[in-house]
Amino acid sequence: MRGWKKWLLIGVAAVLLFFGGCVALLQYTYWSAETDARQFCDQIPIGSDISTATAKAVDRKVPFGPSNALEKKVLWEGSDSGVYTFYFFTAFIFDKAVCEVRVTREGKVRSKHSEMELD
Repeated sequence: MRGWKKWLLIGVAAVLLFFGGCVALLQYTYWSAETDARQFCDQIPIGSDISTATAKAVDRKVPFGPSNALEKKVLWEGSDSGVYTFYFFTAFIFDKAVCEVRVTREGKVRSKHSEMELD
C-alpha cells in the first residue's frame, strides 16, 4: 500500500509543478512584452519626428502601423493628430503590449503611452 501512495504523491506533485511552470511562463511573457513596449515608448522624445521611432522599429523588427499615416491620413483623430501603434507580442495567442504614439500632421510626436492588450 505504501508504494502506490508514494507514486500518487509524486504524480500529483509533477502535475502541479507542470501547471505552475506554465502559469509562471505565461506571466513572464506578459511582463517581458510590457517591459519592451514601455522601454520603446520611453525612448521616443515628445516633439521628435516619428520617422526616428519608425526607423528604430524597423531595425528591431517591431511591427507597427499605420506605416504611412501622414500620406493616407489613416487613423486621424481629427484635423491635427494621427496615431502610430508599435506592437510587442507575447507567446500566447493574440495578447500584446503596445506603444501608442500620437503625432501631429507634421509628423512630430505629441503624446505616447504603453499598455498591455489582452485579446
